[in-house]
Amino acid sequence: LTAPGSCMPLKAIYNNVLMEISSIPNSRALILLNSKHNGGTSVSVIPSIASSSVLSRSLYTSFPDIFMNSQVMQTLEDDESGITHTITYDESKGNVAELVCNIDAEFVASSGTCTVNTVLDGNSISGYFYLGSSNAIYHDATADDLEAAIESIAGIGNVDVTKSKLDGQGGALWSVTFVGNHGDVEELIPSSSLVGKNANVRLSEKRKGNEIDGSYNLQYKTEITSNISFDADALTIENSLKSLYGLGEISVSWDGIVESEGGRTYLVTFLDANIGDARLLERDTRNLRGVGGAITIIEERKGSIAREDALQLSWDMPAGCSISQVNPGSCGNPISDVMIETDVSATFTGSPVQKLFSPDYDVQIIRTSSVTITSFGGIQPTISGFFRLGYNGFNTPLIGASSTAIDVRYALESLPHVVTVGVTRNRSYHSLIQSCVDIEIGSSWVSCSESCRCNFFTNGAKANDIIFLENK
Repeated sequence: LTAPGSCMPLKAIYNNVLMEISSIPNSRALILLNSKHNGGTSVSVIPSIASSSVLSRSLYTSFPDIFMNSQVMQTLEDDESGITHTITYDESKGNVAELVCNIDAEFVASSGTCTVNTVLDGNSISGYFYLGSSNAIYHDATADDLEAAIESIAGIGNVDVTKSKLDGQGGALWSVTFVGNHGDVEELIPSSSLVGKNANVRLSEKRKGNEIDGSYNLQYKTEITSNISFDADALTIENSLKSLYGLGEISVSWDGIVESEGGRTYLVTFLDANIGDARLLERDTRNLRGVGGAITIIEERKGSIAREDALQLSWDMPAGCSISQVNPGSCGNPISDVMIETDVSATFTGSPVQKLFSPDYDVQIIRTSSVTITSFGGIQPTISGFFRLGYNGFNTPLIGASSTAIDVRYALESLPHVVTVGVTRNRSYHSLIQSCVDIEIGSSWVSCSESCRCNFFTNGAKANDIIFLENK
């Protein structure tokens, strides 16, 4: 705890990360100070009726985690004023290491002796066990050992395993998350070759796997498609929509990504020049099965027919909390409304028209970034640390800056009002303000524009950075 001339902060493991006590939510440190003598507390050898109580307190003070709930009994004195103490440990402590007598010079001068004998070994687990058709898994297997054993089972994909110690008998608790399998994985059947009193393997399902199934229908105006399978390819959906009279020529594409619960994302492009701003498709999910099964339809870009008396708008929602002026460690309120104002005058002094829109929360973007890192010279560092996400008054556990999409998903699904979510992870980015380029249709090159400076470097761009033009 201490270093010469200073006091080091107390630390503890929290969410598998070593953190200072002061940074762990609702943490409290209990500190026990002992005076020591040759590695243990000093106990008088002069027998008394209270010798067993004195020894019990001394042992508990020295090693509270081992001697909690232990019992110390003493015999009557023999003709040389010697007594025998019998220590019975709590069964959960397992096979405790044998104690050692440390005697002082006065005890040596009296020609006294102190010996320790083990009457009965404590219970300790050994041996191995199996999960399904896995290879033998030793009782003290690490998280990596168990992960390798499970992933060797036919039909099992990538898994994440964590381990925590249960008791002093060698018992342990492993938590297994199936991240490489879609839907509900068949429960593994344990079999035990463990050695030890009441040694066994118990398996319980903490969270049931989920996968969508069934079919759905899409509707445009009053026309409805036939049933579309939940795992339909892009061509099948395209042909289903083309069967609707009012849509005309369309194109449907799919990025080929299948989420862990079987979800897919399709892009529908309306190609008919006369359709203008197509009405948003509607969906019927009554035949779609799976916990939280849903279809979200979002307009990515508004369509329009070329005319001089109409204006069609598309916009990106502002970043919200990440740029709000709020107190450190807090966040601004979520966006409740979006107002678009138009006017024939650039100064908005004519007859401005205002229109209010309600935001769609079905898809939300969480972006981590740092102005300091963006402007950092030389080798670009990475963002580190933790953050939380809140929903309906509840906050997630700490989420690491380098967390995977599945980590964020599990954190969100731990909230009481969230059933299931889909999460994807992509590169973060920042805008290069006042940087302009000229492009030529069909060319793979861009050139600096004369309308403003090419100040990429001062905006934080580095060699080998990926630069997107209009998000492409």
